[in-house]
Parts: sequence; structure tokens; C-alpha cells
Amino acid sequence: MTLKHSILAFIAAASVATTAPAAEISGSTFKTGNWTGAGYTDDQNGKFLYCNALVKYSKGEVVEIAVYFDGAITFYLKNPEVKRRQGDIYEVTMLTHRDRPIYAKFEAIDNDFLAGTFTDTSNVVAWLEGATSLRVLGIDDDQAYVMDGIDQALIHMLGCAAERGLAASTAQPAPQNNNTPTGPGRLPPPRNP
Repeated sequence: MTLKHSILAFIAAASVATTAPAAEISGSTFKTGNWTGAGYTDDQNGKFLYCNALVKYSKGEVVEIAVYFDGAITFYLKNPEVKRRQGDIYEVTMLTHRDRPIYAKFEAIDNDFLAGTFTDTSNVVAWLEGATSLRVLGIDDDQAYVMDGIDQALIHMLGCAAERGLAASTAQPAPQNNNTPTGPGRLPPPRNP
């Protein structure tokens, strides 16, 4: 499956997400290069919540990307050298090695993680496609991440979501261009990566 087909399949399956404690879906885990990921369901009713792709770096930094059942895509960033104050908002500029910047608000959802949610998933995925690096400006300092293997990770993540989404006939389109910060209900369960 190509990245373009993964995007289209996921968007066709997008619907309303819930914000409940999540349980990993058996058999959904994947590893590609340095990236790992899985699908998650509401552990109370079994409904699909999200699929993610996560990469950990040698100094403990984490970049996690999660695509939710409502079509939103959230970036979670962790830098263990910096402690956050929950609720703090950051105006962020994100750049890949070759493309225009994306501007967003990120929120500290706990002492470790910042999160920023986008609802224009297909544009964000297209922006990430082929990225070898990600720079994040506006969070304490200039942070840079190697993104090698992101294309395959996105294919797995979006394929995971498409396989577990609602049928296209019952899907609702995702709202467009709403770069509001995520709330704590969007945070995947703490995994202590």
C-alpha cells in the first residue's frame, strides 16, 4: 500500500473519536526502522481510538504521532531534560528539511509531554512524507529530530487506522484547519518511553 492510498483509506474511515483510557489492540503492533506503533481501543467498550507511530532517541527524547478515529493527527514531543508545567501553551513552528513551516499551538499535557493536534490530516501527512528531519521552534529552544523511516511508519499507522475504522458509508469527514492544542483526554496512556 502506498502512502497516498493509506491516507485516502484512513480519511474514508474517519469518524468521531472518544477520549477514554486506551488498551492496545492485539496484533496491531509494528516496527519499521526505529519506529514502532500500534492501534488502541477504548478499554471500556472496545471501540477504536487511535493508531500511533513512535520513535525514541538516545537522550530520551520521543516523537510520537497518533492518528485518531475522528481524522485528527496529534504530535507528542518529549524532552526529558525539560520539565513542563501542565497547561502551558507554546506557539510552535515545525519544519522538515525541505518544506514550508507549519504553525501550531502545543500544550503541555503533563510534566513531560507537549501535544499539538491538527485536523487536516492529509496535508500534515503529505508534509511529513519524505522528511529526513523535523525541527521544532518555540519550545524552549530549537529542537531537531531525525525522521528516517517516517514514510513506512506513516503507511503502517494509517493502515492500522483504516483497518479499524468505520465503514466509509458511515464515516464523517474531519473538520479542516483547526490547530488548537489537545487536551489531556487526547493523551495516549503514559508509557514511560
